[in-house]
This record gives sequence, structure tokens and C-alpha cells, in this order.
Amino acid sequence: MILWLDDDNDSSLMGYLDEIRDNNYLVKRSQTPDEFFNDLNKNYRNVQLIIMDIMIPTGNKITPEESKSGLITGQCVINKIKQDNLTTNIPILILTVVERQEANTWATERNIPYLIKSKTFVDELLTQIKRIIEG
Repeated sequence: MILWLDDDNDSSLMGYLDEIRDNNYLVKRSQTPDEFFNDLNKNYRNVQLIIMDIMIPTGNKITPEESKSGLITGQCVINKIKQDNLTTNIPILILTVVERQEANTWATERNIPYLIKSKTFVDELLTQIKRIIEG
């Protein structure tokens, strides 16, 4: 199973989602960190990959203060994932519109692939997914 945290509407992600599902991957979408952590807690044993955005709304699990009013919510979510012994080894891939160098550097330092939506075609994302999940 792939957990995908992104606040964009389904139509903007449909090309990605359709192709991933057509390749027999189960995808569970969440639009908020609270919804995501609920899904993760229920399914962590079956999660093969987490795909997420960087700039997403906050919630109860991530405060506006720690996320710089949502600017780095994704990074806060990743930090919480990596601090939990049950989820620390789940691979993460970032797919975002954020082109800030400091966000890209932060991800690179943690060996997290960082893809920009406007520069990433569906087949490239699928290749990354297969590389991560299938080795």
C-alpha cells in the first residue's frame, strides 16, 4: 500500500493516481496530517511507501507554529514518521510544487527523493515508485 499525503484535489493528481493504480499499487490518499496519521496508525504494517507534499495544512498533530504556518508541514510530518519506531523504516518520496532549495537540500540530506510536480511526468514518478518498492 502507498499512503499519499497531499492537500491538492483529486483531479490535479488523477494522472498520477490512475497510472499508479493501473500498475497494481493500492493508494490511500489523505489531505491533512491528522487524516494521514490516522491512516498510518491503522495500516503501518502494510505501507510500502509514503508519497507526500511539503506545503500542506496543519492540524492537531502538526501546529502552525512548528510548521511555519504550513510552509514546512510535510517536513514536520516526516520528522514524526522517522521518530516512531513502528514507521521509521517506511520509505518516503516527496512530490511537491515547492521549489525552495532549502527544502530540496533537507530532503537530500535524509535520502528522500524530491520531485517537483511541474517537472515530473507520470512515468518518472512510477519509475521512482517501482525503484523504491521493488528494489
